[in-house]
Amino acid sequence: MRTRKPLIDKEGEVRELLLEDIKQFRPAREVLSPSLLAKLGITNSQEQSAPIPVAPSEKAQAIPSKQRKSGIPTGNAGEYFAMGELLKRGFDAQLADRNTKDYDLLVGLPEEPKLRKVQVKSVRSQPWYIKVSDFEGSELNRVTIYVLIGSERGTRPVRYFIARNRDVAGQVQRPSGWAKSGFMSIKALEKYENRWDLITSEV
Repeated sequence: MRTRKPLIDKEGEVRELLLEDIKQFRPAREVLSPSLLAKLGITNSQEQSAPIPVAPSEKAQAIPSKQRKSGIPTGNAGEYFAMGELLKRGFDAQLADRNTKDYDLLVGLPEEPKLRKVQVKSVRSQPWYIKVSDFEGSELNRVTIYVLIGSERGTRPVRYFIARNRDVAGQVQRPSGWAKSGFMSIKALEKYENRWDLITSEV
């Protein structure tokens, strides 16, 4: 019997998804919790057009090593890391549609009826680059998860910093000539490391 290859390697990095991994994707109703399915309005009778990725089954066929692999952008890896950490901590969490702007995850508590929109920003090494518009107007109430993935060969665990935009708006650094963009340093976010409680706290 073939053993399945984990999605996370021994160094804690998300490996590249292969064609055989994609073939093992399953419908949302088979892998999401009942509380999250209810919030998303998914019933057992509904067919889902977009499957949810899960770990490959043991029946997955081996891919020859000479076959070219597809890469996963850092942003996508960070979103999966964040969603996995949220699910591990007991939250309901769902990736937003790829065409969705301004947020990346829908997150809530199992006992609550609503899901909150959460943005994820991911880098392998800090700082995080941001849009100035994310720290203006109604976006000030948005919660952002800053994911520090580390290098591709790194052995340190992934780090998470969770902050409401209004609380760190004053820490945005904008070099001369940067009208719409800026960056956020790890120093500005240190006190927000692992502040998962901020996701579901009221403004």
